[in-house]
Amino acid sequence: MPPPITKLCFNTLISMNANRIIISFLFLTLLGLILNQKGFFIPEPVMAAECKKEILKSSKYRTHLIELYTSEGCSSCPPAEKWIASLRNNPNLGKNFFPLAFHVEYWDYIGWKDRFAKKQFSDRQRKYASLWNSKSIYTPGFVKNGKEWRSFPIRKIPSPSTEVVGALKATPTGKRSYKISFEGEAKNLNLNYSLLANGITSKVTRGENRGRNLKQFFAVLSHNKRTFKNGMTVEIPISQITSKEQMVAFWLDSPKTMEPLQVVGGCF
Repeated sequence: MPPPITKLCFNTLISMNANRIIISFLFLTLLGLILNQKGFFIPEPVMAAECKKEILKSSKYRTHLIELYTSEGCSSCPPAEKWIASLRNNPNLGKNFFPLAFHVEYWDYIGWKDRFAKKQFSDRQRKYASLWNSKSIYTPGFVKNGKEWRSFPIRKIPSPSTEVVGALKATPTGKRSYKISFEGEAKNLNLNYSLLANGITSKVTRGENRGRNLKQFFAVLSHNKRTFKNGMTVEIPISQITSKEQMVAFWLDSPKTMEPLQVVGGCF
């Protein structure tokens, strides 16, 4: 059996076993302090007046998929969540990149139960760690195009890709259903589809973030995966968590490496 994967939170240091992890801890801890200083902040996005459901179609160029693994129970996560939230009003959202925030449940025992968190999302992060031959998982943790992405705030949003992979299209066929088509090479791919929530505030009363109001954007409510067949129809599951603004994301990835080939997302 492979060795157990260690859980890490940048303000809760547990079994650190690599210099690069320690350096990242120090960097993000310092970053969190800087972001919380008076006079320096990431503006909270102002949601558009209307977020209308429509046909979603990417360009033929690869769209970057950005994943955040986070927890409302981790005191180092709010700066990363604010950064993700700031992407809501970026004009290139859904064109050059699309973000997802997967909330993990392995910090719930500290005192605050994250209502967005699921073991399924923690397992997804663990699978990434296994693919990278890493013995640790941590929050906040970023993944860009299936690869670990450290020092995220220093790096700019990925530049538009010049890699031609084909356009991915999601056409609404009912209240919760979409027809998915892809104009590129579609052999041996999985279709992932997720429902997201924007603008939901949690008043945290316990744990490391006690007393804080955390407003979530791009929070994944559900994630499903099926073997892709061009022209297939999928149904977006109903979530018990509701929000004024919901979004959907669809992406194709490799069953072996989880590396995304193309992604499209927008209002639901």
